[in-house]
Amino acid sequence: MQSALPETGVIVASPESLRSIVAQGVREGVRLALAEMGNDNRPMTEAEAAEYLQKTKGSLRVWRCRGVGPQFSKDGKNIWYRRKDLDDYLARNRKHTMSSITTLQVCHEKQN
Repeated sequence: MQSALPETGVIVASPESLRSIVAQGVREGVRLALAEMGNDNRPMTEAEAAEYLQKTKGSLRVWRCRGVGPQFSKDGKNIWYRRKDLDDYLARNRKHTMSSITTLQVCHEKQN
């Protein structure tokens, strides 16, 4: 049993109906999450890679010309990136602050 009260925007649903609606939402969320996880090896376009790195496509083009930046593949006119290569690039270019280095040293000293 489900009825809508237009003046308040409230939806009234039976417990069984609510359980069904929530279960359907959870199934769809899990399906989408699993599909996304399965796409980690899918090649990314230049636009997708730029969005992932929060850079412009122009930045990626300049990096390729200079021989810096993440690894890429070229297939004719098409440029492809792998998510693993983008993550590796981010990890290689991580900068540490003095406070993060000090924290690492203190933690290391406590362990020894």
